[in-house]
Amino acid sequence: MTEDNPPPIIECLSYLLEFQNRETKPQWWSSFEQQNKFEDELIDVTECLGGLQQVGSPEPEKRSLI
Repeated sequence: MTEDNPPPIIECLSYLLEFQNRETKPQWWSSFEQQNKFEDELIDVTECLGGLQQVGSPEPEKRSLI
């Protein structure tokens, strides 16, 4: 085996790593695009929590808030 001809398993693993990197790019693009939107625009995006309002006040329970 030489550098020019890697074993099939190594070649397959390298393709899988490249595939995973390509698959995550659209999620990053979407995240950066949403940073520039206004709150009313984010309400229509299913991946975002836009337009939330606090109802009531949190009450302490142990070391958490409910």
